[in-house]
This record gives sequence, structure tokens and C-alpha cells, in this order.
Amino acid sequence: IIENQSHGLDWATIHTLVVDEVDSLLHMGFETQVRKVEEKLSRDHSTIMCSATIPPHIELLAREMTTNAIFISTGTPGAPCDSVRHTVLWVEERAKKKTLFSFLTDTELFKPLFQAPGRGFCHV
Repeated sequence: IIENQSHGLDWATIHTLVVDEVDSLLHMGFETQVRKVEEKLSRDHSTIMCSATIPPHIELLAREMTTNAIFISTGTPGAPCDSVRHTVLWVEERAKKKTLFSFLTDTELFKPLFQAPGRGFCHV
């Protein structure tokens, strides 16, 4: 992304940076690249770092890269969570939207979070 400035990327239009599998990325040595992207963004952007497990040294590194961080954990921090259930559904193209909304409205399968002003995300 950084090297391809000629593609017209306007960094000022990016308000949220999502780094998925942050533990893997940082463990594989991509800290410099993540920091370069962060430096290009406006100071008031949000960064969301996600991972199934975040070891203590990666959590420390992630906290250094963020301000006013909120840490959300399901289960024991740094360990896989037994209470998270993964679901794989094979869905025909024409039924994807209906299936998604069905899944999202089923309170047995999906427990949404909401953002409380100034308090981060909380369970509904």
C-alpha cells in the first residue's frame, strides 16, 4: 500500500485501520509495515486489532501502537477460548443475504456487541 502511492490512495479518507490476526502479523515481523501505515493515517483514526489469541508480549506491542486502548477478551487472555463456536455454512449465492440475516437475528448463534459512548464495546 505504502509503495503504491500512484494509485491515488487518499490517506485522509481512512478513519479505521483493522489489523486482523495481529499476533501472527507482528510475530512474522510485519511491525514496521503496520507502523508505517499507522503513521500515514490522521491522528484521530481508530485502530482495531483482532486475534483469537494474543500473547502478553504481542499485547504489550499492540498497546504501544494504540492510544486509549480497550482490551476485550473472551475467556482466559492468551489462551484459546472454549466458549467461542465456529460455524461454517455452505450457502448458494441467491440465499446468502437471507441466511446471513437469519444467522444474525438468531440469539442462540450470535451475541452482538454494542459500543457505549466512552466505554468501548459491551455485550447486548
